[in-house]
Amino acid sequence: MITNTKPYWSVDPFTREIISGPHSGQFRGGSWHIPANTITDEPLPDKAGFAVLALLDDTGTEYVEDHRGKAVYNKQTKQRQEVTELGPLPDALTEQAPGPDDIWGTSSWKLDPAAIDRHKATKAAEINLWRDQQERENLSFEHAGVRWDGGMESKSRMDETLALSAIGPLPPGFFWTTASNIDVPMDGAALQNLGNAMAAARGERGFEIHARQRQMKAEVDLLTTIEAVHAYTVGWPEVSHAG
Repeated sequence: MITNTKPYWSVDPFTREIISGPHSGQFRGGSWHIPANTITDEPLPDKAGFAVLALLDDTGTEYVEDHRGKAVYNKQTKQRQEVTELGPLPDALTEQAPGPDDIWGTSSWKLDPAAIDRHKATKAAEINLWRDQQERENLSFEHAGVRWDGGMESKSRMDETLALSAIGPLPPGFFWTTASNIDVPMDGAALQNLGNAMAAARGERGFEIHARQRQMKAEVDLLTTIEAVHAYTVGWPEVSHAG
């Protein structure tokens, strides 16, 4: 006796993946009415990490690795991508997420031995930026019991005025303004003395900046971990106040 139903399972026409079922085919007019792209033999049970595919010759089903939707990483470039096709992962890809300083080893990511040098170079660039900022900052100094500005703008103006005084007298009523905005009358000799004091103050400060940046770079070179390089603070050393 023929029953009036027959189970079938729908098959994706492109991947051959079992996508649904069982459904019931109908026996009418002396034949079974079953849609195309189906199988009538019960497929393998679901299995985590695998898709069930119908064999091309329709003799059964098989398991195929299914990583679709997973994030994977290129072992050479560390580029992240999403798996969209069935099948085992290519040897060039891994599900293991790399760290920012990793390179691929035999079977897993490992820290790139050259990474610390790259981080030290980045820290050295940070030190150079600090040095340049310090050199651009305004400088005040004391001369003849008065505080004067000695920054880049003051130096430039001093150089130009000294050049003027070298070829002739200064303008009548000439003065130089202190850091407190007090105008102090000056002749050529007084201006030269002030210029020398400014140059000395700038030279002293410049050496302090240069020595400090060289010290910081030497200290960074001695660090042995990336974490220590990141934690290193660029700037003038903190002054402790006892008491």
